[in-house]
Amino acid sequence: MRGEITLPEAPQHQAWREAHLAASQRIAGFRSDLRGTLDEAITLLEADHEPDSNMWFEFSERLRYTSRLLASAIYCLREWPEPHDSHIDIDDPPYKQQGRRHFWGWDGEFPY
Repeated sequence: MRGEITLPEAPQHQAWREAHLAASQRIAGFRSDLRGTLDEAITLLEADHEPDSNMWFEFSERLRYTSRLLASAIYCLREWPEPHDSHIDIDDPPYKQQGRRHFWGWDGEFPY
């Protein structure tokens, strides 16, 4: 129509949309990665010899990383409500869930 102005997408809505899309594309892979990590844990638990503590501490970081990737994707896909432009979309995560919206960190070191 004549005289209509189309405003660009709000940055907070763009971030939500991109996170939602990325989560929908990556969640199956994150589930598979976590399943593989858990299978490795079972193998270690059932080994004939007990792995040393260093191995378990290192493994615990892998388990933490893969489970946090899946948790972040679940949050972005199902729990992060679509923002409304009438108010600021600020994430106030529960204790130890900081960074749950940081989908751009999924391919590197997780920022927490």
